[in-house]
Amino acid sequence: MTQEKKKINGWRIFLAVVYFLIPIIVIWLYSDKIFYLTEKKDIESLYRLLWCYLCSMWGFATIAFYWRHVTVSPFPEYLTHYPIMLLVIASLVFSISQLFDKTTGYLFYYITFAPCFILSFLVDEFWTIIRSIIPKLKPKTDE
Repeated sequence: MTQEKKKINGWRIFLAVVYFLIPIIVIWLYSDKIFYLTEKKDIESLYRLLWCYLCSMWGFATIAFYWRHVTVSPFPEYLTHYPIMLLVIASLVFSISQLFDKTTGYLFYYITFAPCFILSFLVDEFWTIIRSIIPKLKPKTDE
């Protein structure tokens, strides 16, 4: 029995590498602003949102590499749809993590990495997951 080799889409591999390298470069350039011990109450806190976004980009790079055998062109979704969805995921994780006092120090980086990374695997099913959770959160009214 011979196995047929699947054709690899070069653009998907290139964009997966780009999604993997951008966080490394940004963290290398801005590590002093991203990693800080105490919580800051001003615009500097947005660097933690950047951390969440970069973690979701790493997760998406992993899944984008997994999709390398899909022959359909990755354009324009990889440049328009997915960056916006990754920002939504990062914003959600960042916002929820800001509700807890324990995330004011370095614990923030450990707590937020996994959810951002894992939720980026589910980027195509993200709104389905949110819709399945939201109806359960609505308060019951007595009528």
